[in-house]
Amino acid sequence: MNQYYYNFNHVISRIGNVTTLDREPVTEALRKDGEKYYLKTIYPEYLKKSDSKERKSFLEENPRIPQLIDKLGEPVVAVVQTKRDKIKQNFISKKFDLYLLYH
Repeated sequence: MNQYYYNFNHVISRIGNVTTLDREPVTEALRKDGEKYYLKTIYPEYLKKSDSKERKSFLEENPRIPQLIDKLGEPVVAVVQTKRDKIKQNFISKKFDLYLLYH
């Protein structure tokens, strides 16, 4: 996504009552898409804040996060496997299959 749309979505999401932005009306569909995108981009950083002081500070900078989580639900954070991890996992699985086959 280019920088304009990144910023557009962040402004829509951070300021919940914006009705027009850059001479474009903010429709419900546009707002919902923007809020989803914003939450998806900021949520992993939110999860990294395990210390209560850090999380409080983060929420002061991003006060709509709890409201958006209530509205949209928590984003699913996918674990990305490297090619090496996939090969290793597949190898272990095949080795286990062979073990079961011969024992």
